[in-house]
Amino acid sequence: MTSFIKIIRIAASVAVLAMAILALFSVPTLAFAQQSYTPLSPLPGTTAGNCAINPTTGYPDPDCKSDLSNYLPGLFSLVIGVAGALAVIMIVIGGIEYLSTDSMFGKEGGKEKIKNAVWGLILAIGAYAILNTISPRLVNFSLILSSIPPPATTTPVGGGSAGCVGTNSCVAGDPWPDDSFVRLQKLLSGGNIPVNKNNCKTVGETNCTSVYGLGYGAIDGVIQLKRNCEAQGNITCSVVVTGGTEYWLHGSQTGAAKTTINLNTTGHKPGNSVVDISSSYSNLNDFITDSSKSGSYKRVSCSQGGCTCSNKGPGWLIGNAVYVRESSPDHWHVCFSSSTGGGF
Repeated sequence: MTSFIKIIRIAASVAVLAMAILALFSVPTLAFAQQSYTPLSPLPGTTAGNCAINPTTGYPDPDCKSDLSNYLPGLFSLVIGVAGALAVIMIVIGGIEYLSTDSMFGKEGGKEKIKNAVWGLILAIGAYAILNTISPRLVNFSLILSSIPPPATTTPVGGGSAGCVGTNSCVAGDPWPDDSFVRLQKLLSGGNIPVNKNNCKTVGETNCTSVYGLGYGAIDGVIQLKRNCEAQGNITCSVVVTGGTEYWLHGSQTGAAKTTINLNTTGHKPGNSVVDISSSYSNLNDFITDSSKSGSYKRVSCSQGGCTCSNKGPGWLIGNAVYVRESSPDHWHVCFSSSTGGGF
């Protein structure tokens, strides 16, 4: 009989331990919860579907499935049920032993069995009741995770909050996004490329330069331009950005068409690899226009595609980037490939 007492104690302990573990891990990390299988010998309450044994094969039907979302909660309930059943059996056995003997020691043994069984039953049911009182979710858990669709937001090139740019709905007076990620981390720290003015705060602001959302082709292109220029003759080539994605300061439109982002046709927009750089540095100018260099450095005309970037001045093709010398004010207007930068 001592073995029965040990069994019920173990069952009760397992029930409590199972409740504690499952309460702690009822929010799973796993993809396993969705991986089902057909058990050869299903446990009661741990499966879904028809689990009757097929008389032909001797195994459950294929639609009998089990996974963690069914198995663990079912095992939890099964352990509680087994503990309760063993407790009742031990109470009956203890009662029979108590009534069927006149021996004092026999009656004490029966009373001890009944007491242990009652305490085991109280332990199992009490633990369940306490957890259910604290929160029903601790005992009515589920391992099925609902998929949450990602928010429909537009991630701008270069990081930061997209604001009106994300919906392509900017008009005059709208707040303009911060460009410190591209300005500081990409251009300045990544290639020692400064920007001549502070970032714009609103659409329509003048006397500002923004590199918010500047295409990666332009970012990589100006950095590589500086490196290659300086590598030609061990000289210093200053590359300063003077125009970026502040579209309202560029283009030929006037009025509302100039400050409305989806109406302005300039290439100076977030996501594009078009940038203006200063033409005040002779080393850089000589590097761009030096036709004696080998490779694909060459003067391009409108008929050769130079005007697709700009028709406001002479253009030079370096790799797959077009450099156009514009005036009013004098500067380099550069169109880089969106994916491969300057093509160096």
